[in-house]
Amino acid sequence: MNDVNSWPGRIAAVTLNVIGITYYNIMPLLLGGAADSHGVTESQLGFAAAAYTGGAAIVNFGGFLWLRQFNWKHLVLFGNLIAAIALIYPTFQFSFQTWLMCNLLAGLATGLGFGVSIACLGDTREPERNFAMAYAGQTFLSALLIFNLPRIDIGLGIFELGHWIVAVLMLAAIFLVYILPSAGAKSGRPPISGKASRSGWPSTALLMALLLLFLNVTAEGAVWAFLERIAVASQLDTKFAATVIAVSFFTAGAGSIVAIIIGTRFGSGKPFTVAIILSITSVFVLWMGNSAIAYVIGVLLFAAAWNLGSPYRMALAAKADVSGRFSTFIPATQTLGAAVGPAVGGMLIIGGSFTYVYLMSTAAWIATVFLFFGARKRLRA
Repeated sequence: MNDVNSWPGRIAAVTLNVIGITYYNIMPLLLGGAADSHGVTESQLGFAAAAYTGGAAIVNFGGFLWLRQFNWKHLVLFGNLIAAIALIYPTFQFSFQTWLMCNLLAGLATGLGFGVSIACLGDTREPERNFAMAYAGQTFLSALLIFNLPRIDIGLGIFELGHWIVAVLMLAAIFLVYILPSAGAKSGRPPISGKASRSGWPSTALLMALLLLFLNVTAEGAVWAFLERIAVASQLDTKFAATVIAVSFFTAGAGSIVAIIIGTRFGSGKPFTVAIILSITSVFVLWMGNSAIAYVIGVLLFAAAWNLGSPYRMALAAKADVSGRFSTFIPATQTLGAAVGPAVGGMLIIGGSFTYVYLMSTAAWIATVFLFFGARKRLRA
């Protein structure tokens, strides 16, 4: 049961990863629900989203202190229980300040289990395929939730209903401890050779890979958090946006499935580059178009590109972390980017225009290309 390459271990890690990212994946509807039912402003929405992802980033940046020192089962049990409580509380006592603090606490707690899932999958023999499996699971669950949230009528608004669903999923994930490995395959101790290893600092290749992850998720998060608002700015309603975003998870799932099938058959550089080109194309379509068709095409391309490129970016960082000591830096940099993206994106929305959001994301994606090939070159050397 402690073999990260066993099917039960991988299933537990994949499922934990899927549930751990669900709140972030359905965030566009939750932010829209908070704006509509509680009058939260766009800048406040960005900071509320940033509080959750920022909390996860904080706990995972300190992962070298706890990831390889504590039993993974205990970390998941504690983190998921606290996260569920923090998610439920704002549905009873709502104020922006309360929601902000509960999001921060939920992010800190969720970061434990999410960090464990990333480390478990990164320790496996085929991290590209296993990360792709996790992304495929994320897409299909989130598609189901986003499509149905505006359509479920049980007396709760989208905001309250979404929080309750994620809280229940966090509690259900506690039962994964029965099949989750209690530790990984890497020791967390630096190897005896190498200047970076002897100094105790991450290698240059790993630092570049982590910066790549941060910039990429910052670019994606700035767009993702406001997809519902982008639709409204194009005179489209929330239900239409929810339908398109839900469908986009299936194209995202298709991107993951492509990554699962091809693995490293064509190397890692080619699929990564294709994903970046699709990402830039998607925001160009959203920027230039102002119609339902343009919105559909842009969102579908955006989602497919996200999941096609993600396994290769994450696997590059996992391989660059030879000892496994810095495994949680992978979700930490991603969640930090997911925190910075919505916050910066909210500030870049001027007069209802998303032009500067699109330009910022495009610049960040271009930078990731140079970082990817630079890190890969150093890792091979």
